[in-house]
Amino acid sequence: MPPVVSVCIPSYRAEPFLRATLQSVLDQTFGDWELVLVDDASPDRSWEIAQELREHPRVRLERNPTNLGASATWNRALAMAQGRFVKLLCSDDVLRPTCLARQVEALEAHDGAVMASARRDIIDATGKVVLAGRGLRGLRGEVPGPAALAALVRTGENLLGEPSSVLFRTDVLRAVGGFDQEAHYTLDLSTYAAVLRHGSVVCLDDVLATFRISATSWSATLLREQARQARHFYRDLAVQAGLDPRSVPARVGRVRATLLSYLRMAAFARASRRGPGAEVAVRGS
Repeated sequence: MPPVVSVCIPSYRAEPFLRATLQSVLDQTFGDWELVLVDDASPDRSWEIAQELREHPRVRLERNPTNLGASATWNRALAMAQGRFVKLLCSDDVLRPTCLARQVEALEAHDGAVMASARRDIIDATGKVVLAGRGLRGLRGEVPGPAALAALVRTGENLLGEPSSVLFRTDVLRAVGGFDQEAHYTLDLSTYAAVLRHGSVVCLDDVLATFRISATSWSATLLREQARQARHFYRDLAVQAGLDPRSVPARVGRVRATLLSYLRMAAFARASRRGPGAEVAVRGS
């Protein structure tokens, strides 16, 4: 029998945090899951750490022969998933023990929902909570796809959170082509937008995941490129949501999205200069 949930972990340079990420899946109160890990040719010990679970009956491990990048690795893991529901868990993020149970329950209770989202804590490299209970501002219960997209446009924020906060119906995620390989800096949001054209999202007021901010190198060029992609993404999203992209709410949302992208990447850059243990602060939804 296939599992109910596939937890897909794309791993790259995850040596400091991978054990905690893997353990958070093993600790789930919901028992009918599989774990699919695809390592993207990490140059550190990520693959060796993953091998510690090679004999686990619910764990499958694969490694890319060369580095393929985020979206390709995410989609390779998705292609391996056997569950009715799928969660992409980044290799430095952590699930709360009841995450799968609560989100599976939500999707099974709402036939028209294509994804479930929950609030998350944002933590630093040491695991300290920097921002608590972020996400889903003003979104509760089952929210129609167009209404959720309109909320993203107006706020210019990722209200639904990073992938660790989300559980998808596998067939719908595959039907839209998986994770958008063209959207390097809006990868999660672009995918959410495509999925939400097929149904609603169930928004849970529980904190069920954590998103880790750790040291990453970003150049000024990357900062500018992310801000540019954010502006274009939110303009296109306004059209998809049936809003006039020239309207005041849509324009305010684009300005907020641009500013937030600069603040977020500046926080990562600050952490990179300080080292892997540096504490950073970011703006969340």
